[in-house]
Amino acid sequence: MLAIINQFLESKSLSQNSYDSYRYDLVQFASAFQAGLGSINQQSVELYQLKLQKLNLSSRTIHRKASIINQFLFYLYQNHLINELVQIKSSPLNVQTTKSTDMIDFKFFYQSDLTLSHLLIVFILETGLNIQDILRIKSHNVNLDYGFLQVEIKEQKRVIPLSPFLVAALQRFTFGQEFLFENHGHAFTRQWGYLTIKKTLFEFGYHDLSPAKLREQYILRQVKMGKTIHQIKEQLGLATMITLEPYFRGNDD
Repeated sequence: MLAIINQFLESKSLSQNSYDSYRYDLVQFASAFQAGLGSINQQSVELYQLKLQKLNLSSRTIHRKASIINQFLFYLYQNHLINELVQIKSSPLNVQTTKSTDMIDFKFFYQSDLTLSHLLIVFILETGLNIQDILRIKSHNVNLDYGFLQVEIKEQKRVIPLSPFLVAALQRFTFGQEFLFENHGHAFTRQWGYLTIKKTLFEFGYHDLSPAKLREQYILRQVKMGKTIHQIKEQLGLATMITLEPYFRGNDD
């Protein structure tokens, strides 16, 4: 695992002091997994975390260790070296967690100049589309003059309104020749979209968020705006209202 640690750290732009500190943290982490990468799972990582918390370290040191270990775990997952994304994420390690009913402030992502990953995050928050459907949007199906796009999901054609912010963001974005988000003439894969969004959220401290949970944030926003369960069902193109009912418990709708 030491060779992988070196490769991971060399992929980052670090000062010598940071490199040395992070390498020490990761070598210490690796020593707990002498059976190899196959022994890394959520349970074993949580056991390591318990040991870490018993060392009577400062909160700053614990946070540093947790941060670099989580980045390393994401690197292992992204490079298919472990089969599941596992993380140190309990509150003593100062990691942000959210309950399913929490509204999150994503104002950082609402900037004038969005990177591709930021734009994908905003796209989910503003339209409620899943990442796979977003990456299949054809360029000619986006109408910025009238503020809508057309998509075909499960053989059903839908018209999705675009918010003024999303229209303005897309006006600055270079569309692909065929797909809105294009990779050398081809649509990006769902796995690429998932990992790109997950990595960006992870870097900003949202360790337990995913594209699916961003869709949940879309629902919470719509509920806050006063939309009925029937309206949100239509907006999301759902066959039933079962998945929406938990968000309306206690409401007349």
